[in-house]
Amino acid sequence: MNQFVKIEDCIIAITERGKLYKYDFDGKLLWETETNAYCHSNPASNGKIIVFGNDNGEIISVNSASGKILYRKLIGSAFSSGTVIYEDALFLGDSDGKFYSINLIDGKINWIFYSSARICTEAIAENDVIYFGNLKGEFFKISKANGIVVWRINTDGLLNITPLLTKNILILPDENRKLYFISTENGAILDRINLDGRMKLNPVIRNNLLFIGYENGNLKAYEIQ
Repeated sequence: MNQFVKIEDCIIAITERGKLYKYDFDGKLLWETETNAYCHSNPASNGKIIVFGNDNGEIISVNSASGKILYRKLIGSAFSSGTVIYEDALFLGDSDGKFYSINLIDGKINWIFYSSARICTEAIAENDVIYFGNLKGEFFKISKANGIVVWRINTDGLLNITPLLTKNILILPDENRKLYFISTENGAILDRINLDGRMKLNPVIRNNLLFIGYENGNLKAYEIQ
């Protein structure tokens, strides 16, 4: 099962075999839709439309109210990153390192950005820019409008966990047991810390505490300034 998506008073879930479900908060099944394709990409929704990529390189759009497939288009190679919706576009990366901006309504490609390695992280959209990383340790800030690079850095690591954006700093986990604090303005690495193990969950901040879930099942809180 991939990550759940909350829509108003309902939950959307998709299995690895590509079956999509909608439940209310009482656990009642409202509809189910079979896509007949394996899926390792988390879905996203704007409340009316649910979109996600699959292992065949397709983008699928589903009506949230009925579960009816609105369009299904072959776009690239296998998608394993999470899907992000921002205004009238969706953003996600594929196994060949291509990062896409796609029109939410008709599934047409707006632009493609070419990175050098598989993209597994879910992008972060903020105002007119997008942030994402790949498995070669590259991390990018690009224009939402046209995919032009604002800045890029190379951590020489393995980026497969979605970073956390807070104020003017990105908190970027690395599979090699490191955590980077990066300036959103210019990509400068402000600080880095060595972790006690590999992270399993996306980092979360509450007040001045940074919560990190490790793959061994431990949850730790770190005080940050």
